[in-house]
Amino acid sequence: MPFDALIIDPNPFSRGNLWQATLYEPNFRTVKAVSGLEEALVKLQRGYRFDVILITSELPSEEITTFIPASKQ
Repeated sequence: MPFDALIIDPNPFSRGNLWQATLYEPNFRTVKAVSGLEEALVKLQRGYRFDVILITSELPSEEITTFIPASKQ
């Protein structure tokens, strides 16, 4: 069963590379990419659903820790 993925990375170069690599993987049906956690939350609040969310380690861990429960709502 293919998955829908969301990539969160402020670096356009690494975000684009990860997007391409994920899109070519047959286990992923749809891949979306955003530059930040706020933009990701907006997508989720608008009804987008993702099976996998990939978050860069470049973002502060405190922000990621706050994002995770908010993304589940």
